[in-house]
Amino acid sequence: MFLATLVVKLETPEEKQTISELYMELRFLCHRYAMKVTQNTTMAEDAVHNAFESIIKNKKTFFALDKEQQKSYIFIAVKRKAIDLMRGKDESEKSYLDDVPEIADNFDIYDVVENEESYQNLVNHIKTLPDIYRDIFQEKYLRKENRTNKEIAKELGISEKAVSKRIIRAKTMLLEKMGKGVIYEQPTA
Repeated sequence: MFLATLVVKLETPEEKQTISELYMELRFLCHRYAMKVTQNTTMAEDAVHNAFESIIKNKKTFFALDKEQQKSYIFIAVKRKAIDLMRGKDESEKSYLDDVPEIADNFDIYDVVENEESYQNLVNHIKTLPDIYRDIFQEKYLRKENRTNKEIAKELGISEKAVSKRIIRAKTMLLEKMGKGVIYEQPTA
């Protein structure tokens, strides 16, 4: 599904074929490479996705390279996007999380809190979230005053859409950690 969204943005059949072939050849290696930087599966997936989006934005530069240089370019882009995510500076803030199903968006964290033990379990899982997700999640749900996404975005200097997406991603990770099952589609071959 992700590959289809990539190639649709390209103009020529040659560009589409080149990106398709490189993506199919390198996707697992890129994911593994991003995992070394992020130590987080979902962030690694985001880094690979963001890298290919960036490559398409800069397609003139990319397609001027030979095949081996293109591969190097891809890995450099993956590394940079992974580092950006770790720093919380995902400049793209595109709709790259639009594939997260509505279940995460509609998930109320208090649904999993039945008693003190389950609350502590939730808090412990929140502590394990990557900083860019944990900080926003705590601002939204663990402060006494109810804060809007707009207020959080203004304070952190990011877009409201980025806040919303990071909350959804945090909920997705929490559901996985708490054994509620995988709620987003894994990339398919």
